[in-house]
Order: sequence, then structure tokens, then C-alpha cells
Amino acid sequence: VDTTPPTVELKQDTFYIGDNINVEEIVKIQDLSQEGEIAYNEANAKIEGQFDTSKEGESKVTINVTDKNGNTGTQELKIKVKNPVMSIYDYIVGQVNASDSYTDYSIDTSNDKFTIKYKNGSVKQGWINYTDKIYYSYLSTGSFVFTDIAYFNNSYKITKLVSTDSWGKKSTYTSGSEVKDEQKYLDEELKSQKELLNNKNNKITLINKTVSQLKKEKIDVRELK
Repeated sequence: VDTTPPTVELKQDTFYIGDNINVEEIVKIQDLSQEGEIAYNEANAKIEGQFDTSKEGESKVTINVTDKNGNTGTQELKIKVKNPVMSIYDYIVGQVNASDSYTDYSIDTSNDKFTIKYKNGSVKQGWINYTDKIYYSYLSTGSFVFTDIAYFNNSYKITKLVSTDSWGKKSTYTSGSEVKDEQKYLDEELKSQKELLNNKNNKITLINKTVSQLKKEKIDVRELK
């Protein structure tokens, strides 16, 4: 005899101020003992209350659902309502901290300069300083460390490359295969970071901006999607 009440969980639990929520679209109703997932219209679902997205914070409702054997389950559903308008700095920090990408990112804001650091796999690590340069460190299995400093312009095109070999010898390049290879790495990292920031519509520009400026500059995150 089936005496197990169905359960309800949310497919999405974070929304922005002003969002319209259709509960039917965001809930998953399951009967763990008999049927598996139950369609919303077959569960005789009844909602007590209404999600409030008029302000930031937590909002909750109660839902009652019934399976075909008459078992009724009652569950409280909670959502988080966030303000879609925030500083570019706060948005970026949130995206980087929430990243589960294969590439690990971190942020450095020393001297009011905005920098995104990254570690790609086990052989290359570095950071982009959004004023005028990008640093790379290439780590071999031994003790040698090779460092490149690439200077770029407002279009993220490399204008100068300074390379230091394991014996401390520095070489400077302004063209040639070395610059082309480094440009390829820079373009790959910028593309990866653009995806990380969901900056598909190019609403976020970081170059030549200080942390103070980015904390004052506002963005509606719904414009980025």
C-alpha cells in the first residue's frame, strides 16, 4: 500500500525584483514510492500565499499536492529575490566566487587596480591587470620559471611583450611569432572571462577603470543575459 506523500522541490529559487513567477513552471513534484514525477495538473496542487518579488529578500508560499492514491504532501517553498541593479564590481565578485568552471579565478584589487587572476590546468597561471598589462608564469616540472609580461591597448591587442627566461635574460618583442602566440593566449583568456561574466552583450568594460570607478558604475544584470 502506498502511504508515501509526494514531495515538491524548486527548479529555480533565485529571482530578481519585478520578475513574474509561474509556480507551475518552477516546481518538480515527485512520488518517490510509486510514480516518479507527477505532472502539476495531475497533482491537484493548491498554493497558499503568493511569491512577492516587489522587494529584495526572501519570499515563501505553501503548496499542497496529492498523488493518485490520495496521499497529500505539504511543503513550504522559499525563493530569494535579488536586486538586478548593482555595481559592476559587486557583480563581478559574485560571478567569480560562484564559478565552477575548470578554470579557477580570483580577484586582486591592490592599489585600486582591478585584476582577474586565473589558473589554467597545471602548467600556466597568470593574471590580467585591466590597466595595461597581462602577466603569465609558465611552470615546468623542474625549478625553472618563465615569465612573460604583455602590454596591450584599449582593444586588448598586444603592443609589447617582455619575456624572461630561466637564466634571467630579458627579451622585448613588438611583432613576430612571439607576440602572435601571446595574443592568442590573451584572446583565449578574455573569451573565457567574458563567458564567466556572462558579458554576452558587451555591457561590461574593465580596461583603464579603477576599482573605485567599478564600484560606482551600475549595471542591470538582466541586460547581460
